[in-house]
Amino acid sequence: MIAISPEASAFFKKVDAGWVFRAPNPWVFGDAPHYLVTDEQKSSIANIVTLRHPIRCGVIVGVAIIAWVFAISWLTWLTCGEIEQASAGVIAMFTVIITLPIVAALPIVAAIQKRRLGAVLSQARLSAERISLREAGRVLQNAHSSRSALKIAGLWTFNGAMQITLLGVRQNKHPLFSDMQSWAAVVTLLIAVILTIRFLKIAYTKRIE
Repeated sequence: MIAISPEASAFFKKVDAGWVFRAPNPWVFGDAPHYLVTDEQKSSIANIVTLRHPIRCGVIVGVAIIAWVFAISWLTWLTCGEIEQASAGVIAMFTVIITLPIVAALPIVAAIQKRRLGAVLSQARLSAERISLREAGRVLQNAHSSRSALKIAGLWTFNGAMQITLLGVRQNKHPLFSDMQSWAAVVTLLIAVILTIRFLKIAYTKRIE
């Protein structure tokens, strides 16, 4: 048996009869199925869904997203040439092209996880008790230690620094907001700043508790 990660513990809630588990939902926006599980079933589920190397996986996902953004930027330049001024329509199209595969990956990952959990969940009963995403978010925030929150904040800080470096290197030939790659870097930088602040806040809260 392994220790349950903060990500996994967010989808369990203790009740009198055992634990309520919020199962992966391939439909993303629909109501997720919830199951009543025992301590043993909880451990089995945790062994399946807990990432063995969360930091490594986070880096891989971050690099993959950045690589996808730059691949789309390169293909746009290759097919359309250099765009001196990005119009609202082009920006909207570029945003959809970038985000669509990321959003489409969510139900695929959920379906794979649900399939892997099939053997355990087939022996569990459905529950009317619910775990909202807000509740899961609070549990996830409380489950992070100050050290783990600082590590994640450091990763997003590094990501943001990379975007600032990229924008600085391209500034002479490609001023800010002049092309798609510039817009992509700015959006990625804003996300990095928001998540860095969020995890620094979690780390600070944990340190003073």
